[in-house]
Amino acid sequence: MINISICDDCEEDALRIKRIIEKQYQNTVKIDIFLKGKYLLESKKYFDIVFLDIYMNGITGIETAKKLRETDNQSKIIFITTSNEFASESYEVKAYDYLIKPFSKERILKTMERISEDEKNN
Repeated sequence: MINISICDDCEEDALRIKRIIEKQYQNTVKIDIFLKGKYLLESKKYFDIVFLDIYMNGITGIETAKKLRETDNQSKIIFITTSNEFASESYEVKAYDYLIKPFSKERILKTMERISEDEKNN
């Protein structure tokens, strides 16, 4: 089972990502949605993949990622945002990918496939 977190203050965007992944991967994923970075951090759960919006009320996605990295160096962090503004900062937290909204179903699945391939090769 692949544990996935989607953290986005736009619930509609989070649910869209969830639907795309669940349809493709059916019973092989478990997905939790958090509407704030604070809630993700408070969950203290480990996630294999973390989809993380950058522009959120309260703690930003970049700040959330930095906090995650203090205890977790393995999760694949995928930023989802409306701007390229933080692309260079995303490298500081070892982001796996950086998706610009609005993104296509194909773009989400391409990222997921890349993760699967990397996991097989390791």
